[in-house]
Amino acid sequence: NGELVLFSGGVAGLTTVASSGVVIVSSGGFATSTTDAGLMILSGGGSAMSTLVTGSAGNEQVYAGGTETGAVVANGGLLQVGVSGFGAGGTVTSATVNGGGLLFVDSGGVTVGAVVNSGGQEDVLANGSAISTVISSGGQELVSSGATVSGATILSGGLMQVSSGATVTGPFNISTGGLLEYMSGVNIVVSSGQTSSGIALGSGAS
Repeated sequence: NGELVLFSGGVAGLTTVASSGVVIVSSGGFATSTTDAGLMILSGGGSAMSTLVTGSAGNEQVYAGGTETGAVVANGGLLQVGVSGFGAGGTVTSATVNGGGLLFVDSGGVTVGAVVNSGGQEDVLANGSAISTVISSGGQELVSSGATVSGATILSGGLMQVSSGATVTGPFNISTGGLLEYMSGVNIVVSSGQTSSGIALGSGAS
Protein backbone atom coordinates (compact mmCIF):
# COMPACT_ATOMS: atom_id res chain seq x y z
CA ASN A 1 0.00 0.00 0.00
CA GLY A 2 2.86 2.40 -0.75
CA GLU A 3 2.25 5.95 -1.95
CA LEU A 4 4.49 8.31 -3.93
CA VAL A 5 3.58 11.99 -4.27
CA LEU A 6 5.44 14.24 -6.72
CA PHE A 7 5.18 17.96 -6.04
CA SER A 8 6.55 20.89 -8.06
CA GLY A 9 9.97 20.03 -9.42
CA GLY A 10 9.64 16.38 -8.50
CA VAL A 11 10.53 13.89 -11.24
CA ALA A 12 10.14 10.12 -11.28
CA GLY A 13 11.34 7.80 -14.04
CA LEU A 14 10.90 4.07 -14.67
CA THR A 15 8.64 3.70 -11.62
CA THR A 16 6.53 0.55 -11.20
CA VAL A 17 3.24 0.95 -9.36
CA ALA A 18 2.04 -2.33 -7.83
CA SER A 19 -1.64 -3.23 -7.71
CA SER A 20 -1.99 -1.77 -4.22
CA GLY A 21 0.30 1.22 -4.87
CA VAL A 22 -0.56 4.86 -5.54
CA VAL A 23 1.33 7.60 -7.38
CA ILE A 24 0.04 11.19 -7.27
CA VAL A 25 1.62 13.73 -9.60
CA SER A 26 0.73 17.23 -8.41
CA SER A 27 1.28 20.63 -10.02
CA GLY A 28 4.79 20.89 -11.44
CA GLY A 29 5.54 17.20 -10.93
CA PHE A 30 6.50 14.89 -13.79
CA ALA A 31 6.57 11.12 -14.22
CA THR A 32 8.02 9.30 -17.21
CA SER A 33 7.97 5.66 -18.33
CA THR A 34 5.86 4.52 -15.39
CA THR A 35 4.41 1.01 -15.36
CA ASP A 36 1.05 1.51 -13.68
CA ALA A 37 -0.57 -1.64 -12.34
CA GLY A 38 -2.14 0.27 -9.45
CA LEU A 39 -3.49 3.84 -9.24
CA MET A 40 -1.80 6.88 -10.78
CA ILE A 41 -3.38 10.34 -10.50
CA LEU A 42 -2.34 13.41 -12.48
CA SER A 43 -3.84 16.41 -10.73
CA GLY A 44 -3.85 20.04 -11.88
CA GLY A 45 -0.51 20.89 -13.44
CA GLY A 46 0.87 17.37 -13.09
CA SER A 47 2.17 15.63 -16.20
CA ALA A 48 3.35 12.24 -17.35
CA MET A 49 4.83 10.69 -20.45
CA SER A 50 4.91 7.13 -21.83
CA THR A 51 2.94 5.53 -19.01
CA LEU A 52 2.01 1.84 -19.40
CA VAL A 53 -1.37 1.20 -17.78
CA THR A 54 -1.84 -2.54 -17.43
CA GLY A 55 -3.58 -5.23 -15.42
CA SER A 56 -7.03 -5.39 -13.90
CA ALA A 57 -6.03 -2.96 -11.13
CA GLY A 58 -4.13 -0.59 -13.43
CA ASN A 59 -5.84 2.81 -13.44
CA GLU A 60 -4.51 6.22 -14.49
CA GLN A 61 -6.74 9.22 -13.75
CA VAL A 62 -6.07 12.58 -15.40
CA TYR A 63 -7.76 15.50 -13.65
CA ALA A 64 -8.29 19.10 -14.80
CA GLY A 65 -4.95 20.62 -15.76
CA GLY A 66 -3.21 17.23 -15.85
CA THR A 67 -1.59 15.97 -19.06
CA GLU A 68 -0.45 12.57 -20.31
CA THR A 69 1.47 12.02 -23.55
CA GLY A 70 2.14 8.68 -25.23
CA ALA A 71 0.41 6.36 -22.77
CA VAL A 72 -0.19 2.71 -23.65
CA VAL A 73 -3.26 0.98 -22.16
CA ALA A 74 -3.59 -2.80 -22.32
CA ASN A 75 -4.53 -6.06 -20.59
CA GLY A 76 -7.35 -4.74 -18.42
CA GLY A 77 -5.81 -1.31 -17.82
CA LEU A 78 -8.03 1.79 -17.59
CA LEU A 79 -7.02 5.36 -18.50
CA GLN A 80 -9.57 7.95 -17.36
CA VAL A 81 -9.49 11.52 -18.65
CA GLY A 82 -11.77 13.74 -16.61
CA VAL A 83 -13.19 11.93 -13.58
CA SER A 84 -16.71 12.93 -12.62
CA GLY A 85 -16.81 14.40 -9.14
CA PHE A 86 -13.02 14.42 -8.73
CA GLY A 87 -11.58 16.72 -11.37
CA ALA A 88 -13.31 17.60 -14.62
CA GLY A 89 -10.90 18.14 -17.50
CA GLY A 90 -7.46 16.83 -18.35
CA THR A 91 -5.76 16.08 -21.67
CA VAL A 92 -4.31 12.88 -23.07
CA THR A 93 -2.31 13.04 -26.30
CA SER A 94 -1.15 10.19 -28.55
CA ALA A 95 -2.39 7.34 -26.38
CA THR A 96 -2.40 3.78 -27.72
CA VAL A 97 -5.17 1.45 -26.58
CA ASN A 98 -4.31 -2.21 -27.13
CA GLY A 99 -6.21 -5.42 -26.46
CA GLY A 100 -8.08 -5.36 -23.16
CA GLY A 101 -7.37 -1.66 -22.63
CA LEU A 102 -10.01 1.02 -22.07
CA LEU A 103 -9.68 4.78 -22.59
CA PHE A 104 -12.50 6.54 -20.76
CA VAL A 105 -13.18 10.20 -21.62
CA ASP A 106 -15.55 12.06 -19.30
CA SER A 107 -16.31 15.39 -17.61
CA GLY A 108 -14.39 17.84 -19.77
CA GLY A 109 -11.60 15.41 -20.59
CA VAL A 110 -9.97 15.56 -24.03
CA THR A 111 -8.05 12.98 -26.03
CA VAL A 112 -6.04 13.96 -29.10
CA GLY A 113 -4.64 11.50 -31.62
CA ALA A 114 -5.49 8.29 -29.77
CA VAL A 115 -4.96 5.00 -31.60
CA VAL A 116 -7.38 2.19 -30.72
CA ASN A 117 -6.09 -1.23 -31.77
CA SER A 118 -7.70 -4.67 -31.87
CA GLY A 119 -9.49 -5.46 -28.62
CA GLY A 120 -9.11 -1.88 -27.36
CA GLN A 121 -11.95 0.54 -26.71
CA GLU A 122 -12.41 4.28 -26.26
CA ASP A 123 -15.59 5.44 -24.51
CA VAL A 124 -16.41 9.13 -24.93
CA LEU A 125 -19.07 10.15 -22.41
CA ALA A 126 -21.10 13.31 -21.88
CA ASN A 127 -18.88 16.44 -21.84
CA GLY A 128 -15.89 14.42 -23.04
CA SER A 129 -14.13 15.15 -26.35
CA ALA A 130 -12.09 13.01 -28.73
CA ILE A 131 -10.08 14.60 -31.54
CA SER A 132 -8.48 12.76 -34.48
CA THR A 133 -8.82 9.22 -33.16
CA VAL A 134 -7.51 6.36 -35.31
CA ILE A 135 -9.55 3.15 -34.98
CA SER A 136 -7.78 0.05 -36.27
CA SER A 137 -9.21 -3.37 -37.12
CA GLY A 138 -10.94 -4.84 -34.09
CA GLY A 139 -10.87 -1.54 -32.20
CA GLN A 140 -13.93 0.50 -31.32
CA GLU A 141 -14.93 3.98 -30.19
CA LEU A 142 -18.29 4.40 -28.47
CA VAL A 143 -19.65 7.95 -28.38
CA SER A 144 -22.41 8.70 -25.88
CA SER A 145 -25.03 11.43 -25.77
CA GLY A 146 -23.49 14.79 -24.89
CA ALA A 147 -20.02 13.78 -26.09
CA THR A 148 -18.07 15.53 -28.86
CA VAL A 149 -15.96 13.91 -31.57
CA SER A 150 -13.93 15.93 -34.05
CA GLY A 151 -12.41 13.98 -36.93
CA ALA A 152 -11.41 10.34 -37.02
CA THR A 153 -9.79 7.69 -39.17
CA ILE A 154 -11.63 4.37 -39.23
CA LEU A 155 -9.55 1.61 -40.77
CA SER A 156 -10.87 -1.67 -42.15
CA GLY A 157 -12.49 -3.63 -39.33
CA GLY A 158 -12.69 -0.59 -37.05
CA LEU A 159 -15.96 0.67 -35.57
CA MET A 160 -17.20 4.03 -34.31
CA GLN A 161 -20.69 3.95 -32.83
CA VAL A 162 -22.39 7.30 -32.20
CA SER A 163 -25.42 7.63 -29.93
CA SER A 164 -28.24 10.14 -30.18
CA GLY A 165 -27.32 13.51 -28.68
CA ALA A 166 -23.62 13.33 -29.53
CA THR A 167 -21.91 16.08 -31.54
CA VAL A 168 -19.82 14.78 -34.42
CA THR A 169 -17.81 16.89 -36.87
CA GLY A 170 -15.42 15.84 -39.64
CA PRO A 171 -13.33 15.20 -41.46
CA PHE A 172 -13.71 11.43 -41.31
CA ASN A 173 -11.53 9.03 -43.27
CA ILE A 174 -13.26 5.65 -43.53
CA SER A 175 -11.34 2.84 -45.18
CA THR A 176 -13.09 0.01 -47.00
CA GLY A 177 -14.41 -2.27 -44.27
CA GLY A 178 -14.46 0.48 -41.63
CA LEU A 179 -17.81 1.43 -40.10
CA LEU A 180 -19.22 4.66 -38.65
CA GLU A 181 -22.56 3.73 -37.13
CA TYR A 182 -25.13 6.35 -36.20
CA MET A 183 -27.86 5.29 -33.80
CA SER A 184 -31.48 6.38 -33.50
CA GLY A 185 -32.16 10.11 -33.57
CA VAL A 186 -28.85 11.20 -35.12
CA ASN A 187 -28.80 13.43 -38.18
CA ILE A 188 -25.81 13.42 -40.53
CA VAL A 189 -24.99 15.74 -43.41
CA VAL A 190 -22.76 14.52 -46.23
CA SER A 191 -21.06 17.58 -47.71
CA SER A 192 -19.99 18.20 -51.28
CA GLY A 193 -16.94 16.14 -52.17
CA GLN A 194 -17.58 13.55 -49.46
CA THR A 195 -19.33 10.20 -49.68
CA SER A 196 -21.45 8.22 -47.27
CA SER A 197 -19.55 4.97 -47.88
CA GLY A 198 -18.91 3.11 -44.64
CA ILE A 199 -21.69 4.94 -42.76
CA ALA A 200 -24.61 2.94 -41.31
CA LEU A 201 -27.75 4.55 -39.98
CA GLY A 202 -29.74 3.03 -37.13
CA SER A 203 -33.51 3.24 -36.86
CA GLY A 204 -34.59 6.90 -36.70
CA ALA A 205 -31.29 8.28 -37.91
CA SER A 206 -31.05 10.25 -41.14
